[in-house]
Amino acid sequence: MILIEEIFKDLKKIGWLNEIKKLGSLKDRRIKVDEIIRKANLLKGEITELTLDEQLRLDYLIQQEGVDLDLCPDYYIFFSNKNNKFHHLCHRDGQRTRCRGSKNICSSNIKIGLIPIAKYDCSEEGARYAWSLDGKSSPFVESGSFKRRTKLGKGTRDEDIAAYTISVSKGCILSKNNAQCEFCVTGNSVLFERLLTAQEIALQNIFLVLDDKEANSLNKSREFAYMGQGEPGLNYPAVKKAIIGTDLIMKKLGIKTFRHIFATSGIPDAIYQLGRDIKNGDYGESEVLLHLSLHAGDKRSSIMPINKQYPLEEVVEASYNYYDNTRQQISINFMLLKNVALKDGTKFNNVSVSALGSLLSLLDPKVHKIVLCEFNCGPKVCRSEEISKEDVNPLEDLLKSKKFLYKKFIAFGKDNKLACGLLGGLAEYNLDRKTILESLIKANNLIAEHIK
Repeated sequence: MILIEEIFKDLKKIGWLNEIKKLGSLKDRRIKVDEIIRKANLLKGEITELTLDEQLRLDYLIQQEGVDLDLCPDYYIFFSNKNNKFHHLCHRDGQRTRCRGSKNICSSNIKIGLIPIAKYDCSEEGARYAWSLDGKSSPFVESGSFKRRTKLGKGTRDEDIAAYTISVSKGCILSKNNAQCEFCVTGNSVLFERLLTAQEIALQNIFLVLDDKEANSLNKSREFAYMGQGEPGLNYPAVKKAIIGTDLIMKKLGIKTFRHIFATSGIPDAIYQLGRDIKNGDYGESEVLLHLSLHAGDKRSSIMPINKQYPLEEVVEASYNYYDNTRQQISINFMLLKNVALKDGTKFNNVSVSALGSLLSLLDPKVHKIVLCEFNCGPKVCRSEEISKEDVNPLEDLLKSKKFLYKKFIAFGKDNKLACGLLGGLAEYNLDRKTILESLIKANNLIAEHIK
């Protein structure tokens, strides 16, 4: 923090502030500030190496000298030596603010407390984004951007569809009652803080779309899957509002939405409501598909404690009602867990004909289709033994004999902590405010216009 104050004092001493004021555009003023700091060697390294809060503090100090850097005039940021943290305040009410100085993200208006702070390119697969919520540090909310919707989609239509994994909360609300899934990094390592608002969910969608330069240049369709941090079934009103608003914005941008995926571990009320809303036309022309993460039959409670509150039979019953309302097949996710060590010291195995059969006995091949999912082993959570082709063949034979449609799903991003179930909220600031500002302001303006 002392470094920022020294940079500012030196900047004033050099006498360049008056020249910067004369520059006509915000972009030119920002470029000039960076250029002066670099030429005068006021900072060892690049200004982008500063944290987001450090950049904001420097911008605030410069703007106080009459150089407009597009910060809200009511915004105030300072560093407290008492707790070694930055604090963000609004002069209008003296309260803490989540706006981070943007005139377009007023906390009293659209209630957006998310701001992107990190982006990690994940080889040829896509990118992982980390978001600060309410100005707080790690762990962060996370989203994923994928160059195509499935790993097995190369050479198919999936190659023309970019896909995004979106969070609906910080941490998982199930962890409040110790009902998080045994195998999920988010539920077991990210402390639940709060559900995200519809605007915050939509912000992830729209910002990732605007930042996806490759997909934009190739005119790809987009798929949004609510499979990041959190249980969408316990935040259904916000997810619904975000989906409807996102599609309005996508139409305005001239970008086609392929579909939305509502993925839940089994909240019957949300499943019933989703089916009714689709039938009643609430989603308009938007395609919203239901994915149920079930993963087991008669032994489901041992890996998914939510089963004690929402029994599998009730979840499946709700899925039949959904089908009656929508005539859409439901994807049933069955994650392959081989001899996984659970917290109580026992081992769980569902890679068997009997385990899969106990689930299939509740399902109908006309109503349900099966996805055999690769398990993403994360740190500090249960680990599975390696699955071989010989393990999977009997499962495929069973599915064929029961006439179920099925597919095998191989996850993206395992090595980069991007895959479903691996979002542990860890990141370091690597996005500077100037880089993200244009897309962030555009996304928030669109959200303010279309999501009330």
